[in-house]
Amino acid sequence: MWGKFHRLKLMNNIKQILKKNCYDIFEIEPQFAIDTALLSTKLHQLQKEFHPDNAINNELSTNLASAHINNCYTTLKNPLNRSIALLEVNGYLLDLAKDTQLPLEFLGEQMELHELIDEANGNISALEELEQTINDKQKQLLVSLSDTFINKDFQEALNLTKQLGFYTRLLNSIADKINE
Repeated sequence: MWGKFHRLKLMNNIKQILKKNCYDIFEIEPQFAIDTALLSTKLHQLQKEFHPDNAINNELSTNLASAHINNCYTTLKNPLNRSIALLEVNGYLLDLAKDTQLPLEFLGEQMELHELIDEANGNISALEELEQTINDKQKQLLVSLSDTFINKDFQEALNLTKQLGFYTRLLNSIADKINE
């Protein structure tokens, strides 16, 4: 009898987890600045409860719950994905592949940075210098983004998140060039 009750309770908990957004799963306030140590602690607690190895005859459901928990953890750990998730929690959807409208000055800067990356042509020290420049710009942007969310200026948060997406792509491009 206890086994059946435990399975029913687990199935109900799984259904609830699959309905929740990332912030609700980890029981943290929807905000940009988060405590990553607390996030990691909560991940371990959730995985103890929902890991497929702990389930009996509920493997598919626990796999889905575990995957959803892991995906949310990854989302909240990554500033770009966290920003997109926070925008969504507040009713704003952002598709970085389609929504690229930004000020011309910013787009011009991005083109210049792309050109500098291409011109570095395997010069590791030049690429690392560009990487540091972009990291510095990204750090400033993250501070602004956090403030923007605190002030609930979601239109500006959309713009800053799009900019963060550009910087992230540039950093990925540099990493690819360094690893070639």
